[in-house]
Amino acid sequence: MSVTLKLFFDDRRPLKKKKGEFPYKLRVTYKRQPLEFQTIYSLSPEEDIKLSARRLGEELHEFKKKINKCLTDAQAFVDDMPEFSWTRFIRDFINRHPSFLKRKLKDEAEPETRGDFDYGPYQSRFKSIFEEKHPSKQHISYVFSLYIRKLIRRRKIGSALNYQYAYNSLKKFGGNVTFQQVTDDWLFEYEAWMTTEMENSLTTVGIVLRPLRCIFNEAASAPLNLIDKRTCYPFGSRRYQIPSSRNVKKAFSAGELRTLYDHDYGDLETRKGMDYWWFLYFGNGMNMKDAALLRFSNWQGDFICFRRAKTDRTTRQTTLPISVYVNEDMRKIIGRCGNQNGGKDDYIFPILKPGMNPLEQHDAIKAFIRFVNRCARVACAEVGLSKEATTKVTRHSFMTQQKRSGASTEEIQEAVGHTNPNTTQFYLDSFELDVKKTFALNSSNFKTAAPARLAEMEIVNN
Repeated sequence: MSVTLKLFFDDRRPLKKKKGEFPYKLRVTYKRQPLEFQTIYSLSPEEDIKLSARRLGEELHEFKKKINKCLTDAQAFVDDMPEFSWTRFIRDFINRHPSFLKRKLKDEAEPETRGDFDYGPYQSRFKSIFEEKHPSKQHISYVFSLYIRKLIRRRKIGSALNYQYAYNSLKKFGGNVTFQQVTDDWLFEYEAWMTTEMENSLTTVGIVLRPLRCIFNEAASAPLNLIDKRTCYPFGSRRYQIPSSRNVKKAFSAGELRTLYDHDYGDLETRKGMDYWWFLYFGNGMNMKDAALLRFSNWQGDFICFRRAKTDRTTRQTTLPISVYVNEDMRKIIGRCGNQNGGKDDYIFPILKPGMNPLEQHDAIKAFIRFVNRCARVACAEVGLSKEATTKVTRHSFMTQQKRSGASTEEIQEAVGHTNPNTTQFYLDSFELDVKKTFALNSSNFKTAAPARLAEMEIVNN
């Protein structure tokens, strides 16, 4: 919604200290709400009339330049704001500009939010952060609240929920602390509390503290500029480093995949869940959210083309569309499970419904993931596999099978849509462990090899 600015001569009340003179003011209107801000400049009504003349004396000419600069500076500041906020405008422009009288702000810092965005559907799920009191802008709750609202506006509901979880965990440990209170020692104490008293893993500690690090960066960035990272930043070398422990993901071997594929599931629900499981696998290890968001317009001939929802809004200039060849298995699964006779704008699968808001979509996808994971556990139990079989395993299994078939890491990275090759390598770690195990076993072959084989090995070595 646009913001209008107007500089005017306010002849309604004369100034007390300058008899016969009236002030110049700036009127700012946003969402039909006008606020007026008084400048330090004033004239008599007779002098104000003279300002409209074509030729001005040197003194009035300089005066007119000064009052016009008030308007142009204000307009430039508003144009640079990503989203207008009265609090930010008063604090960072009016109260810092030498030509305006300072305006007092409310003592309690309220989060700045877009007035034209309806947060109503999200009030229940984000109640703990929405209703949090912010004693000052130096308290972490203030920037957490701002950032969570930003994530909601950008439809990144999963990330917003993660940030709310992080804040609640930090508050449970130390309360609503200020940025200055969060030192490296404070973070080490939090880590110890999480791993001992709360019995969480270092992975969970990282899940909480990565959002906190982002909140510090947000507080230090323009236009917030609430902290100076040179004196108030507990992360980094020789300070606190967030633990980066990783769980090695286990992929299914070719034989295990064949066992699951060939099994005849008697239960219709399990068969349906495994249909979706296999669609993800054959779809280049597709993420369930991406599958749920697929529309028939994404299906172009023999390929389904889409952009990953996870990276589309964060690295949109570097990501390429993923093209998945629709094999016969995928066609049959769409025929059995997909929406029939759908138009190009309809979803391929009946996981989401038209008109859902982002939170409803998030909940629907999470519920469907639980359904598929439950069916996969039943399927593995039926065929005697003890491995975990979640939707994430489909992605890892696809990548591992491609690697074992001779594909390069770069080719796999393109197929699954990773922007960073290190991410792809992380998924392939268990494959590399299998290779190392093979090397270790090969080093012991001499112990059981026949004499003729030992002779052959000796010839090769020479």
